[in-house]
Amino acid sequence: PVPIDSARELGATTIVAVDIGYHPEEASVRGPIAVLFQTLQITQYALRKEQLRRADWIIHPTLNEELVMNESVQTLIRLGEEAANQVIQQMRDAAKTAP
Repeated sequence: PVPIDSARELGATTIVAVDIGYHPEEASVRGPIAVLFQTLQITQYALRKEQLRRADWIIHPTLNEELVMNESVQTLIRLGEEAANQVIQQMRDAAKTAP
């Protein structure tokens, strides 16, 4: 879950969320344990999507199961930085056009 409502209750006026959650549509499901895991993940994914809708800005690093399992930490950090830089630029552009 993403604590957007909690952040707003604590006084945040602008929320920048980072979505690094599991995306169940990308998973391969093999066996009964994997089906159970997938069922739980789908429920959590739906909750996370609903919560993310209430954020003002969302950073979506391009991550998938294969990347997380096989790439170096430095690669994952770089992907996060790239995604953050895109949102930062969008925020700057929005600030320029704001009244």
